[in-house]
Amino acid sequence: MQFSVIIPTHNRSEKLKRALDSVIAQSEQALEIIVVDDASGPEELRKTQEVVAATHGARLIALKDNVRAAKARNIGAAEAQGDWIALLDSDDWWAPTRLASHAATIRADDDVVMTYDSAWVVQTTAEEATGTVGRPAPEKWRFEVALAAWNFIGGCSAVCLKKSIFEALGGFDDSMPSCQDWELWMRMAGQGKVAFTSKAETYFDIGPHDRISTTNTSVKSGHDRFHATCMQVPQTAAETRYVQAEHMCTMAEIERRFDNPGLALRLMTRALLTRPSMRISKRMAALLMGMAKGSRGLA
Repeated sequence: MQFSVIIPTHNRSEKLKRALDSVIAQSEQALEIIVVDDASGPEELRKTQEVVAATHGARLIALKDNVRAAKARNIGAAEAQGDWIALLDSDDWWAPTRLASHAATIRADDDVVMTYDSAWVVQTTAEEATGTVGRPAPEKWRFEVALAAWNFIGGCSAVCLKKSIFEALGGFDDSMPSCQDWELWMRMAGQGKVAFTSKAETYFDIGPHDRISTTNTSVKSGHDRFHATCMQVPQTAAETRYVQAEHMCTMAEIERRFDNPGLALRLMTRALLTRPSMRISKRMAALLMGMAKGSRGLA
């Protein structure tokens, strides 16, 4: 079993070096590192070329046209020689034992097609961690129903994928404006086991810098489109209410992020009425707390 690390990047040469350094520092070495530059500006491309050239085992695919991260990942994966793809965004990085933990999980079960770990959410440095994303699947629900309800797996940098399955599925759906990762996780889960490594060994840098999740239109339209797919998964009334309520919560949090507090509150209230639960109550409380802090900040 060998890992090919795929790193898409766009005008992030400084952060890219941190990501590459973390791959080189792995206790279980990757077979190769493929960096896909998604049409960076001339100066950034020059810096990226220098960083990649100075990294053992790394090579660069430089795209002339900007195709966005999902398609860039697909392009990199098509060149991969390993039988497992380890995804890493250029603004994120890994703890030194991250690949080893995933390798142990993969070797323990031949039916595993995808692995993931928790990720520390940080503001630029590890010392600024504010919590983690990535959780084991909720035990109360069928795996596919739980994943249709909410993305407890997290983003690309915490995930490894069996290359043969990734290729058979056609990779990421690059026509989606957002949720490309979540949508792929759903399809991968239909092909075999998805295993959680239990350790937080990824660092997910949320900024401040441009990311797709900072674009209002992309985030909302992607979730709307993906929700329609998710609603095909439930088989009972209880499962339907669960998926509906969780999506309402997610949309409420998105509206809050983009300064639409009234709509956010209405969506969260609808979620609580659709399926009252402790989880949704906690999300409601967090929403109200965030709105209160925002109001004080404007006072």
